[in-house]
Amino acid sequence: HFGEKHQPLTSNKFRRKSATTHEIYNMVKMEDTLDTLEAMLHQEGCGYVVPTFLGHLPQHTSFGESVDPQARASIAEWCYKIMTICHYTSDTAEIAVSCLDRFVSTRDGYECLLDRPQFQLAALAAVYTAVKVHEQQALTPALVAKLSNGAFAKEDIEEMERRMLKALKWRINPPTTMDFVRLFLSLIPDDVLDLNSRSVILELSQYQVDRSIIEYDLCTRKASSVAFASLLNSIESIFTDGMMGSYVESLISHYANIDSYSVQGLRDRLYEAISNHPEAATILQARQAKRSSSTPTYRFNMVKPAPKSPRSVFMSS
Repeated sequence: HFGEKHQPLTSNKFRRKSATTHEIYNMVKMEDTLDTLEAMLHQEGCGYVVPTFLGHLPQHTSFGESVDPQARASIAEWCYKIMTICHYTSDTAEIAVSCLDRFVSTRDGYECLLDRPQFQLAALAAVYTAVKVHEQQALTPALVAKLSNGAFAKEDIEEMERRMLKALKWRINPPTTMDFVRLFLSLIPDDVLDLNSRSVILELSQYQVDRSIIEYDLCTRKASSVAFASLLNSIESIFTDGMMGSYVESLISHYANIDSYSVQGLRDRLYEAISNHPEAATILQARQAKRSSSTPTYRFNMVKPAPKSPRSVFMSS
């Protein structure tokens, strides 16, 4: 039919097909995201929740001072600084601290809470294991031992790692808090939240999440709850009219089955944790700022000093 005019590719007929294909793609993508969320929530509840483990420890033991929240926070900060210096991810730092916390919550790891040098050794083993499993470039046991300033040998690191893996039943792949934050963000349609806003929200959430892992009373909360609370705080700091926050709150509450009222206290505690920290670029100011929601420009000015060894961290705490 050489004389017949063909319909151009830009016709309504072809545009309708393209739109339908796009809608189907979005539906499949949403289903995959919800399946992933369901799996992560299930995984979180099956062996990855950190119980309260510092509540009834004696202040002094035959080994010396027991571990307290301040000492634990110092070691957790040291873990984060090591990851930063080595250009590893914050997710790996969170996994290392999670392994440490859950290990000392077990019967075999409990004695590490009564002996600070053993707690330091457990922290080194947790860093070694988390990096080996979750980063492309691993640390050797000899190098990790050097971080102790001569307190431990590489054999000590390897033996503590074996103890830790056995006590944790090889549960060393938890869904991290930022995994949940990123997944929650992906539930928000692209036409509702632009890329620039997503980037800023991730940055603000990341800082809150990092502080939550360091603070003892926050590390025992579920990663999904901390993610939800930090996400709402971040959105509130950018979109001051409350409409976006209400929309996201309703959306995540529906899909993740998390009661938004149950995380209100957690949201306040996250604000408190970062505002009390000397390195905070005060998200509280961003929360109060009256800027256009279309041009969020809040950033953090993080100070990253070289990390001390875990031994010197404890000696100074």
